[in-house]
Amino acid sequence: MGISRSVIFSHPERLLSEQEAEDFIKKVHLRCTGFPVAYITETKEFYGRDFFVNPSVLIPKPDTEILVQRAVELISKKIQLNSPVKLVDLCTGSGCVGISMWKELEASFDLRKMQFFSTDISSDALAVAKKNCSFYQCDIQFLLCDLLQAKELVDLDGIISNPPYVPEKIATKLLEDGRSEPMLALNGDCNGSVDGTGLIARLLPQGFAALKPGGFIVLETGEYNADSTAQLMEQNGFMDIRIHSDLSGMLRVVEGWKPHEL
Repeated sequence: MGISRSVIFSHPERLLSEQEAEDFIKKVHLRCTGFPVAYITETKEFYGRDFFVNPSVLIPKPDTEILVQRAVELISKKIQLNSPVKLVDLCTGSGCVGISMWKELEASFDLRKMQFFSTDISSDALAVAKKNCSFYQCDIQFLLCDLLQAKELVDLDGIISNPPYVPEKIATKLLEDGRSEPMLALNGDCNGSVDGTGLIARLLPQGFAALKPGGFIVLETGEYNADSTAQLMEQNGFMDIRIHSDLSGMLRVVEGWKPHEL
């Protein structure tokens, strides 16, 4: 209807037009197939802001807010050193992670010295992220690439990502309810993995090479593979590895640092 919930409550006498009623019933039937409300309304709240979404991207989840919170803490420390900061938000999807970080940092810092990239392998996902970025007026550069395979992504101070990390069998089962989220953004298995860490295993050596000494990587993972991700970080040379829990107490975010001296 294009009006707020409060307007509906304050004007109970308002009747739907025939077209509005027809559109509403169509959306009810669509919801009955399992199609998410967020895709029907094309909006989802995340970190206190509304983001445009469609079936090209995952619907933002509250669990991911801990990734933004921890990344902002780490980036703030880098900015306070008064040196240029170069960051990337990998597998950006709707852009909710990168944009939320930018807006939180913008409230406290002058970001003119910060270079911020967001990447995705899906051009359709990048189109969604760019639309959200334009709405929130963030200075983010978007790159269509597979993980860190872009010439711009070198000498990074930080890598932040909510990559595909769900085991393929679990992702297939999840999608049976009609939620229609993109399998590309869920399935973390590749190169023979079965625990959802295949893509993460590809990312970590690339990330270690792309980071400056003293740079960090922060990844969202599932509770079932956070420990495995921490082990993979250690195997790839990262130090000071920590696992952070989300608000429900589930293991959610894994953080690691590239040593200052190699």
